[in-house]
Amino acid sequence: MLLKKVKIWRWIISIIVILVLSLIVHNLGAIIGMGYYMDTKYADVWSKIMMPEPGPPPASFMLYSIIFSLINSFFFVFVYLIISESVPGTGLVKKGFFYGLIVFMISGISSSLAMTLLINLPCGLILLWVIEALIIYIIGGIIVAIIAKPTGD
Repeated sequence: MLLKKVKIWRWIISIIVILVLSLIVHNLGAIIGMGYYMDTKYADVWSKIMMPEPGPPPASFMLYSIIFSLINSFFFVFVYLIISESVPGTGLVKKGFFYGLIVFMISGISSSLAMTLLINLPCGLILLWVIEALIIYIIGGIIVAIIAKPTGD
């Protein structure tokens, strides 16, 4: 089983690098999409964790973001290590690319379609989030394939 062949430090480094990647991409996305977040038409959409009152999110929101991204990064790496032998592609970069693309197709696209139907958000913001997810999943897939490779490879 592949999980037994991967050294724990490779798991930890992969999780941390993907965590940092996702925080950077999401923060850049927040800067690009700040107009959407500040638009009063959507004030009631945001959670009280993100915006307990008008203005920028409190510092606690960043802590929640780090914790949630850490959890997501753990699952992203864990699932790759379980299914990596089934992911198409020769070489670590191609395998990682296809893993990221698969996760994006399952998670990124389906969640954005659901948000479009269920939540009153501007399509431009949802599109921005789709692009963020694509970047994170593709680059993250390549990162996890390279760093968390089994020993002996």
